[in-house]
Amino acid sequence: MCILLATQGHPDYPLILLSNRDEYLSRPTAEAFFWDDNVLGPLDLAREEQGTWIGCNKQGKIAVILNYQEKRDKDAIGDISRGKFPKEFLLSNESPEEFTKNFKRRYPEDKLQAAGGFSFLFGQVDLNGKTQFSIISNRGGDHEWVARDPEDQTIGISNSLFCNPWPKCALGIERLDEVVKESVESGSSRKELVDSLFDVLSHDTFDPGAKKGASEQEIHHALRQSVFIPVIAAAGYQEGQDWNVTHPFGKHYGTRTQTIIMVGKDGQLRYFEKTLHTKDTDEKEEHPLVEHVFEINKENKSGGGGSGGWRCLLS
Repeated sequence: MCILLATQGHPDYPLILLSNRDEYLSRPTAEAFFWDDNVLGPLDLAREEQGTWIGCNKQGKIAVILNYQEKRDKDAIGDISRGKFPKEFLLSNESPEEFTKNFKRRYPEDKLQAAGGFSFLFGQVDLNGKTQFSIISNRGGDHEWVARDPEDQTIGISNSLFCNPWPKCALGIERLDEVVKESVESGSSRKELVDSLFDVLSHDTFDPGAKKGASEQEIHHALRQSVFIPVIAAAGYQEGQDWNVTHPFGKHYGTRTQTIIMVGKDGQLRYFEKTLHTKDTDEKEEHPLVEHVFEINKENKSGGGGSGGWRCLLS
């Protein structure tokens, strides 16, 4: 069960975004790289569309998508791959506002329901003020924007509706705010801040009793409580299952990729990626921390518009 945490509360970094990708460890994945000269992100290789769950580009666009926990596992996979939506935004020349309008035209409600449940956050960094991000979900109720308090500088989203967060989101927000406050007060270095941010992503309050032999209900409850998910055994797995149509997809599940995106007030975007697992085992793996750095194009440093904040469109 993935989690996204984001804050606009650090004076030196107009945007800090943290992501844990919780997934079956055997799911084919490409680590973050530049797809072309402009877009940076990992790829999900399990489906033909080869979409992504997180990415950014040199115009300051950022996109993240999280699955919605369905009541039935078989509903988690749709005819349309969710991973194509962030990819479309990052590769497009559309502003966030234009993309939102065209997205709703391209994917009317009946078509959008053909994708598994999701929350899709996207926006464009505004270094001259608070960046406004939008969140589209195909699970929920009315077709309307649900506004957040502009003073609400930190948010958390997991595998529920943005407006109905799980306990792990509150825990993550609290710890992220503490890290930012301590960083500002102590004047910590960027490395110290990054280390502390990874500590937030690695905060493990998962119930040890749910790791083996627990019921599906007990596991789902435990997944909602912890920012970090240790490797757990996946019940019901059978050899030869098809990634596109069946569930579960492997023997083991857990947090396998951690990502931090930091945008400095100087316009530099730093993308940190830590891969924890690439093999379908519960053995600990050692992988180097990877950092990508680029400067957001100057003519696009004011792409957010509005008063900033976070908003949610339920479909």
